[in-house]
Amino acid sequence: MQRTVVLFAFVAGCTGEEPVLSSTNDAGSSGSSGTSGSSGGTGEKLAFVTEAQFDGKFGLAAGGLAAADKICNDEARVAGRSGDFRALLCINGTSGVGRLSQGPWRLQDGALVPTRTELISLGNVNINRSAAGRPQSGKAWTGCDDLGQPHPDNCQNWANGTDAANGHAGLIGGPNGTWIANESTGCQEVRHLYCLEN
Repeated sequence: MQRTVVLFAFVAGCTGEEPVLSSTNDAGSSGSSGTSGSSGGTGEKLAFVTEAQFDGKFGLAAGGLAAADKICNDEARVAGRSGDFRALLCINGTSGVGRLSQGPWRLQDGALVPTRTELISLGNVNINRSAAGRPQSGKAWTGCDDLGQPHPDNCQNWANGTDAANGHAGLIGGPNGTWIANESTGCQEVRHLYCLEN
């Protein structure tokens, strides 16, 4: 007969501390509410920034949101993650933050990424690791303003990878909303993508 021991750990969140439960039994096996698609085995969703960088239509013939989502899912699979991932990208009439689930998320190293609402209200969000946990820096395409709403520069809805159009990008790890809205450049430039589990 196995005995179950419940262990309590407290993880600091953005607004305080919240309990996270895990269980182990006498045989040494462990139970978890997470899956292979969750970060840290806590059942929380994974957020990451791509290691690869792309022009404004992601190096693909069609481009668009579907192409960006596929890039996110492909990098997640290479890192051994299941789940459905979406790129944090705005297009005309569609909020990038609105495309996401409610969260919260964690990076591969366990660092907390707040809920969807807090992504904008907190201002300082640091999604700076790949799905494999490697540190990343530079800029990430978003097409969003600092409120997560569509910015006019979105590489023609992510279908143009040339200098004939502009795209708005965030600074990875940037403060005061610059993580999502930092500058516009020509769409021939290559940038990372933010990816969050749906």
